[in-house]
Amino acid sequence: MLEQEQLSETCRVMEQLTNVVRNCSQASELRTLLSPKFQYKKIQNTIKKKYEQLCNRSTELEQVYADVCEQSAALHNDLEVQRQRNTNLQLQLESQRVQHAEAVYHSHQLRERITTVVSESRSKIHMLERERQQSQQLLDNLSTKLAVIQALYPVVFTSITGNGDWNDQYSVTGYIYIRSVNNVVPFTFTTPTSLRELFPLLDACTTTGAVGTTITATDIVNTLHKFTI
Repeated sequence: MLEQEQLSETCRVMEQLTNVVRNCSQASELRTLLSPKFQYKKIQNTIKKKYEQLCNRSTELEQVYADVCEQSAALHNDLEVQRQRNTNLQLQLESQRVQHAEAVYHSHQLRERITTVVSESRSKIHMLERERQQSQQLLDNLSTKLAVIQALYPVVFTSITGNGDWNDQYSVTGYIYIRSVNNVVPFTFTTPTSLRELFPLLDACTTTGAVGTTITATDIVNTLHKFTI
């Protein structure tokens, strides 16, 4: 019984000693952890790791910065090319505007010129139409009077060339039958003043007959003396 109690006491004491040893070991470890040298090394290692991390991060950032600079240079180059292209397009647009303005200006000038020419042409057409009507009327009158001459006298005009005006000179060709000599005599003459004075001035002309006989103006006048245009 006594031995059992002693054994129990011994176990209890050993357990306490074990606890004391454990506590001493933990205290030693705590002292080690709390020592300035250990803390310095820990802090130094932490700083070293942080520094290495920062160095690695700095390298990454430098690479990123280089990539960004390269992309920025490329974008700047593209922007400059686009800006130059826009400038060229603006120059072309301004040039087209100038050409369009010049075309419009010339178009207005051409339109005004065409309007002026058309107006002048219409005026000339009206004037020429009046002159043509007057000329046609004169020629109709002349044809009528020549028909009267040929009906009343044996006179044939083969051609009368002039400007269609009674007051212009005419070149007249034809032939006439002269009763006094019983012969057909061709004649060609130019009216000295106007066709209106044709027959009254025949006494100033001479002509040659078909057979070589010279017919004086008196012979013609004797034939036509009753007719005056």
